[in-house]
Amino acid sequence: MNLHFYLQSYFHYKRSERAGLKVLMLILILSFTFPYIVKSYCGQDRNLLVFQDSSLFSMSDSLKRVQKVRKNFKQPTRKFTNEIINLNTADTNLLKQVRGLASYYARKIVRYRERLGGYYSVEQLNDLNFHKGTYEKIRRQFIVDTGLVKKFDFDTISFRNLLRHPYFDYKTVKKIFKIKYEYRGLSPEFLLEQKAIDTCLYFKIRPYCIVR
Repeated sequence: MNLHFYLQSYFHYKRSERAGLKVLMLILILSFTFPYIVKSYCGQDRNLLVFQDSSLFSMSDSLKRVQKVRKNFKQPTRKFTNEIINLNTADTNLLKQVRGLASYYARKIVRYRERLGGYYSVEQLNDLNFHKGTYEKIRRQFIVDTGLVKKFDFDTISFRNLLRHPYFDYKTVKKIFKIKYEYRGLSPEFLLEQKAIDTCLYFKIRPYCIVR
């Protein structure tokens, strides 16, 4: 009776304690069985990898097929022309047919032409900072039709539009508009006299100005 009473009092737990004991037992069981489960699973993965390596759709075969396709693929050949091209009418596709010009510079030539209002000289291509020797290779293949150059009037052009022109900076445009508030019929010659522009800029902008 004493032993029975002792065991009963020793192993008597509350409900919460019994629940905790069950969780502990479950953790112990999983800790012992988990390594065997992982080992068994990895063994199946090895068998799967062996099957994949031996299949027709293996990674190595796929890479070989890709390399074969690349080898058989031929880059489209560029067509070059020796014809003389008008800088003020040529699009990027035509410019790319000039030997020495790629897509980057072809787009750059067209964008600069739009900002200028057209080229009045082939030498203006030097403004685009070509790679060394490129300009000398391509310049003889271009001409310009100066009749297509778009001109502007100092009396009517806005501050913003004049500033968009690549030959004018903010400081110069500000000087010109300060003079414009006092005088009408502005010309490059008058702006040169008023020291709003220098001699170098005068010769650059002269073909773009409407002179009355």
